Amino acid sequence: DAFLPGYLTVPSDEDFLRLYWRSVQVEDVVGVAAERLDEWVELKRKSLTDELEGMPEEFKKAFVEAVRGGDIRATSSDVQVLFLQIEDFDVKSAARKLVQHFEVESNLFKNPLHRTTLEVLINEHDVEMELGFVRLLPGEDASGRVLLFLDWEKIAHGGYDREGLARSVCIVLHMAMEMEACRRHGYVLISNCRGINPSNYNHELFMTLVRILKSFPLNCRAVHGCYECIPWWTTTFFLPMLKSAMGKKMRARLCIHSGTKGALAELEVCGISRQQLPTVLGGIIDLSSHGAT
Repeated sequence: DAFLPGYLTVPSDEDFLRLYWRSVQVEDVVGVAAERLDEWVELKRKSLTDELEGMPEEFKKAFVEAVRGGDIRATSSDVQVLFLQIEDFDVKSAARKLVQHFEVESNLFKNPLHRTTLEVLINEHDVEMELGFVRLLPGEDASGRVLLFLDWEKIAHGGYDREGLARSVCIVLHMAMEMEACRRHGYVLISNCRGINPSNYNHELFMTLVRILKSFPLNCRAVHGCYECIPWWTTTFFLPMLKSAMGKKMRARLCIHSGTKGALAELEVCGISRQQLPTVLGGIIDLSSHGAT
């Protein structure tokens, strides 16, 4: 209503934010409303640029190095809008997240990512990628969201490189960023938690993955943890810690499933069919035929 002809009150940021998400989800914003929305987004983007410029350099070393190195992601308007979008156009929060993103990457990769390609990265880290700890599942859920799969059972017996696994997650998230469906609608994280127990749980790896997921400008719409049988230590130890690390917004999106049949039925209700799930969860997708990703 705030954008209808004759409306006397100047639209607020909340009005523009609602209109923006409508334009993303429904794509029916046209005319004067679309023009005013574009102006508002550009104003926010310029404010983000100013916020980044005013930030003390010691807090943005990796970001500054990326800019000086010619990394177009550091100055791209489209990338800046993604970071604004994930923070509901809160400029200060978007600036912190963007800086954190480059900091996380600089700690994981020896060479700046803008000097290579995803194909080269996959080849350079083929051991971790072939392990299959993280994958993009084919297709999308009923709401058009990309499906990201973490298979903790793959590393239940150890023998993996923590930083290598973290890099593989980062690479797959970069692949997801190139998908329009993921940029628009976000992703759903499905986790095979079978095989995890107190003796093989790696807290440092877990927290590293949380930091990586939080650093990307992609909306995690839901998290599904799938167990054969939910063990006592999960409810008394792991879940409270997980919820604390996830933050308030994501806690409401966490779903835990027990048993193959029960998980399949509950995931179906959430818009994820058996045809979209890997065989390890009772689905029909043989991930060995889908390569490393």
